[in-house]
Amino acid sequence: MFKELFDAVFKGSILKSALNAVERMHNQARSMYDLSVKCLVENKDEIAKDISREDRVINTSVKEVRREILQYLAINSAPDISTSLVLLAIAVDYERIGDYCKNIAQLGLMYPTSLNPSPYFDIFSKMHENISSMFDLTLRALEESDAEKAQVVMTMHVETKQLHTEVVRKLNGEESVDVKTAIVYALLTEYLRRISAHLQNIASTVVQPFDRIGFDKKKAASKD
Repeated sequence: MFKELFDAVFKGSILKSALNAVERMHNQARSMYDLSVKCLVENKDEIAKDISREDRVINTSVKEVRREILQYLAINSAPDISTSLVLLAIAVDYERIGDYCKNIAQLGLMYPTSLNPSPYFDIFSKMHENISSMFDLTLRALEESDAEKAQVVMTMHVETKQLHTEVVRKLNGEESVDVKTAIVYALLTEYLRRISAHLQNIASTVVQPFDRIGFDKKKAASKD
């Protein structure tokens, strides 16, 4: 799917500017993610302002993508509808990532607490490292139309979900954990899981047709 999009764009299509906007959104979302984690873990409340500013930039980029696609659809007698829908879907995923990054930063403001070394922090660190790698691989998969890298991102999302489940189970069985700490880790790992899911959606555009974006290829095939 994304290879077709990539080819269409670089044959002079008006969608090129929309694709460029999507790439900027990726870089902005990655910056927001790093800042949000730093804001929470290092208890740096002032960073929240930077995150809000980046979020506004992403929202502006979403509008830009919509305008470009609308223009493309309006002036072409036989537009590539599928490609247009894929670009819109990707833009929405990046917008959602920005929203969850804001939520992570807000956690530190609403429930100020030190994230000291603990089994919970260890799991969070694994999720964070996993998602950071997903960001890098997702961009490379899109730029290179690399199905293998895209599939790796989708597999890494499964790892993120497993780590999230591990945190939930530990919290359910833990009686001595501080309530504020439990709230932070429960919400934080849920936000991370959702960011991971949106990265999976974006990466899946490289290997999946539009109607199956965000779904595992093997699982989808087994249900046919």
